[in-house]
This record gives sequence, C-alpha cells and structure tokens, in this order.
Amino acid sequence: MTLLTQVMENPLDPGYEAVTRRRREDPDWRPSTLSKVVVLLLTIAIGAGLAIAISSLRSPVGGRNAARELLIDQITERRATQDELTEHNAELNAQILELSGAELALTDPDRRSELDSLAVASGVASVRGPGVVVTLTDSEQAQADPITYGVEAVQAGDLQVVVNALWAGGAEAVAVNGTRIGANGGIRGAGQAILVDRIPVGSPYVVSAIGSREELTKAVASGTTGSYLDVLRTKYRIGIAVAGDDDLWLPGTVTTQLRYAEPLTPTSGQTGPGDLDAPIGSYGLGGQAAGTTGTAGTVGTVEAGTGEGKGIS
Repeated sequence: MTLLTQVMENPLDPGYEAVTRRRREDPDWRPSTLSKVVVLLLTIAIGAGLAIAISSLRSPVGGRNAARELLIDQITERRATQDELTEHNAELNAQILELSGAELALTDPDRRSELDSLAVASGVASVRGPGVVVTLTDSEQAQADPITYGVEAVQAGDLQVVVNALWAGGAEAVAVNGTRIGANGGIRGAGQAILVDRIPVGSPYVVSAIGSREELTKAVASGTTGSYLDVLRTKYRIGIAVAGDDDLWLPGTVTTQLRYAEPLTPTSGQTGPGDLDAPIGSYGLGGQAAGTTGTAGTVGTVEAGTGEGKGIS
C-alpha cells in the first residue's frame, strides 16, 4: 500500500520532475552538448552489452557441447554393454533350460512335457511361428524436438493398448523391440522413457506377436484399438504400420524369478535339497519360474503406465 500511495501522490519520476522544474525556472536551460554525448555513449554501451549477453545465451557454448557429447558417448557405450549382457544372459538361460530339460527327461518325462508347455505360456522359452508385426514410430517433430513435441511421441499407454489388443486377438507370444513380455512382464512409463519388462526401449517400437495373422491383424485394425490407432496417426502424426510375417522368432524372457522349488525323487547318494552336488534334474527342476501358471493370452497383461496420456476418448 505504501508503494501504491507513493505512486498515486508522486506519479512523476524524480529525475523527470527535477528537469521539468528546472525548465520552468529557466526556460532557456538546455542540456549541454557534453551531457548529450555521454548519454548517447551510455545508451550505445548498454545496447551493445545486451546484444552480447543475448547472443552468448543463445549460441551453444563449447564446454557445454563437449559435456553433452561426452554424456551421449557414455550412454551409447552403456547401452551397448547392456545389450551384450542381456544377450549373454539369454544364452545362459537357454543353456539352463536345455540342461534342465535333458536331466528331467531321464527322470520324469511327464514333468518335462508339463514344463515345456508352461515355459511357452509364461514366456520363459523362445518361440517361433507366423504372426504380425506392429511398428509405432514417433512423429518427425517429436524426433527432432522431443521436448516441444513430446505429445507426438509414443507413450507407454499406446504400447499397452496394442499389446492388450494382440493378447485379446489370440496372440501366443508378444515381444516389444525384442524383449519378450512374460507372465510378470509389463510396459511402464518412467518420465519420457518406456520400460518393457524393466528394459528401456525407444522409437521405433516394434511389437511382434505370434499367432493367427488374420485374427491379430483384425484385433489391431478394427474396433476400439483401430480407432485409437487412427487418432494416433491423424492427430499426433505417429507412424503406424502393420505387417504379417511367416517366420517370427521371439526370445524368452530375460528376467525370471524362482518362487518355490519342490524336491524330486533323490538319486542314490543324495540326501535332499541341501545337497549342493545334486544334479539339476534331481532338485532344481521342481522349481518354477515366476508366473508359469499363466496361459497364453492372459500372461501378458500389461501394467498401468505412468507416462503422459494423449487424452483419447
């Protein structure tokens, strides 16, 4: 209130008021040439300073670019290492399944057959067969400027819609960018990142599903899912392509968790599960990977995403 009162009572700037008062007292008074030159030089200096400051803020700084390139190199290197470790982990899991299956086939063929069936349903085992491939790609604007055009980028919820439609259409196995969605897998949004079974994926998002090509194509091209994808294509300029494939191969899940184990018939000289020298087929195969009680079509129910939605009704 004090400031408002002062402004209302003294609307003129003190300097302007002093000059006005001086001119009233001495009508012939004019600023000296020296003062005009000083004012002109100060104005030029201030303008030049502002121009230099704005130019410095807008132009990229060498040090900043170097730090950014260093971070990009580190991210690329870490991603390559992660891909190598993921591939190695998948190879080890395949070896474990193969050795376990060979041991169990000798001791309990019925259990081996049951495990083979559950391994496919839970996503633990790799599968091959015909199916469809749905590819979603961020718009060109989102790829060039993901911050300004973030809404035109594919969100976790978009992938969830596609994956759920494929499950509903009878898909027997689904993978996103080569990451299999198993019994406990899911698609989550973490800020601008999308995680599939806790593995980050990026555009283009390739959703591969094994099953009837006709039924799976119909599942994503018609009904609510078809309308949803049309809105993504027309309103948000997201690239969407659906294609059939006669020979799809999907790897098994890389993240499995042992929930329980049952000892099978001990072999001679082995006293129970505590015998660390026991062969895998005697004790280890009683264990079951997480979620192996699921069946195809229900094991891949994705979790609610936290990414930004597009408000499609």
